[in-house]
Amino acid sequence: MSYNPSIATMIEQLSACLQLNEEDDTLNDWERKFLRSIIKQTPHRDTTRLSIKQVDIIEQMWKRRYA
Repeated sequence: MSYNPSIATMIEQLSACLQLNEEDDTLNDWERKFLRSIIKQTPHRDTTRLSIKQVDIIEQMWKRRYA
């Protein structure tokens, strides 16, 4: 059985990738911009206003790195 954290937790974990050196291939430029935008849209871990497409992209990004 696999563990899938909440979207807020996925965003928090992915945001750690933004702290890594820009030369690291952890995130591409588009993903960095997307993630920064998502972080601004989710103050206090409130993910209720994210679209289904945004949530799907977050889940895909998280699964590539942590699943």
